[in-house]
Amino acid sequence: MRSYQGWRKRMERKIVKEIKDRIEKANAISLISHERPDGDAIGSLIAMGLGIERIGKKVKLLSPDDVPEVYRFLKGTEKIEKLNQLWNERADICIFIDTANPSRLGNDINLKSLGKFIINIDHHIDNKRYGDINFVDPTASSTGELIYEILSQWENLITPEIADALYTAIVTDSGRFSYESTSYKTHLIAADLLSKGANKTIINKRIYEIKPFNVLKLIGEMLSRAQLAFGGKVIWSFITLESFEKHGVNLLDSEGFLQFLRMAEGIKLAILFREIERGKIRVSLRSTDKETKVREIATQFGGGGHEMAAGCTIEANLESAKELLFKSIEEKYGWKA
Repeated sequence: MRSYQGWRKRMERKIVKEIKDRIEKANAISLISHERPDGDAIGSLIAMGLGIERIGKKVKLLSPDDVPEVYRFLKGTEKIEKLNQLWNERADICIFIDTANPSRLGNDINLKSLGKFIINIDHHIDNKRYGDINFVDPTASSTGELIYEILSQWENLITPEIADALYTAIVTDSGRFSYESTSYKTHLIAADLLSKGANKTIINKRIYEIKPFNVLKLIGEMLSRAQLAFGGKVIWSFITLESFEKHGVNLLDSEGFLQFLRMAEGIKLAILFREIERGKIRVSLRSTDKETKVREIATQFGGGGHEMAAGCTIEANLESAKELLFKSIEEKYGWKA
């Protein structure tokens, strides 16, 4: 085991050095993250972008979707541009961040049309290794950890603004340092970011303690609809298009709602169904223990994610989507609805 770990560390150092060398030799660089961006995607994207700017490179930050309101307090979000099928600027290097599969761009885009050389930086176990360089570590708590490793190759590169972005990436994807993927290394990195100026008080307050009143009303409606299934092992709820419209909340700003369902005592799995358009349901799944793996369920419906946190989109109405998912749960775990 020690021999394998040593080999793995050497390989990681080699990949990180190669990424650094490629960045230093490039003139124009594009950074892209996935649709429906979460804290890890936004924080990692900003941190990498600000870092590359500091070494004097031209860099574009791109996302298929807008930045969720909850993360707009971070400096650098204003630099993120909208990626769409009309994008025609080909960079020397295109770096995909926190994107397990290029299909998560939400558009039918040819990778090589975005960059002459592709670098893939991610921590999802189902990453497709589609880059010319693939820096993929499923044991990391977040892609933010990997971006930290890269930016640390330059001396004194991480500013307080970059530290804020990386801390946001790590704290959100580690569940505030509570998920299984959180390691001693995660805490060491977080400590170093705090020493470099990350403001943990503001970050935690803006992400976890402050919600617009209309968002709170929608959370309340979602919780009022919550039900238990499979003998109390599963809690589930749903949000309809009408509810989104009534409260003036969009899909992106509901990404963190599942955490409230997951608080229910005694459950093994929390599920949130969100209607994104007629006949199309976004399903988010999160388990509470490492034995209840949900990624395999999500992949049955063309989705993916982590072992304990995954998602998919089912083309059906709400009731049919629930029936399909519950059938899959029954078959996988042997639970009775």
